[in-house]
Amino acid sequence: MMAPKKKPNVTRTKHYIKEWRKYRGLRQEQVTEELDWSQAKLSRLESGVTPYNQDDLELISKIYNCSIAELLTINPLETDVEKLAFDEQLIYVVVETLFDRYPPISFINNSPQDMAELIVLCAKTELAHPSQPEVMKTMIELTNKAPKGS
Repeated sequence: MMAPKKKPNVTRTKHYIKEWRKYRGLRQEQVTEELDWSQAKLSRLESGVTPYNQDDLELISKIYNCSIAELLTINPLETDVEKLAFDEQLIYVVVETLFDRYPPISFINNSPQDMAELIVLCAKTELAHPSQPEVMKTMIELTNKAPKGS
């Protein structure tokens, strides 16, 4: 009889599911009741023992009132989430203005809303706290990539 194979150690990507629950002032019991999950499932998910899937993230993000990107990239206990929301709105305004003033940006073939959402996601992922200079830098880079004469 062969000895059982040992499972390889798996390093999971850090997420902030537990932090968002705490930030929203929810107990595990409240969340598991709402999701119809066992408390063990949520505990394993929060601790990284069990991997998350898209369905889990969609359900959790609705209860925690945040985006999936925020669940995965932003620790609300260490970030000024209210300021982040304000910065996100600012990004939408900046993108709208740039689309109006600099038509070469339109080569991207996305609406200003789509572009703003992309920039917000990039900013949150890369910076965990977007700032005006970074947004402007990104927009300038996109403008410079525009085909000449567009």
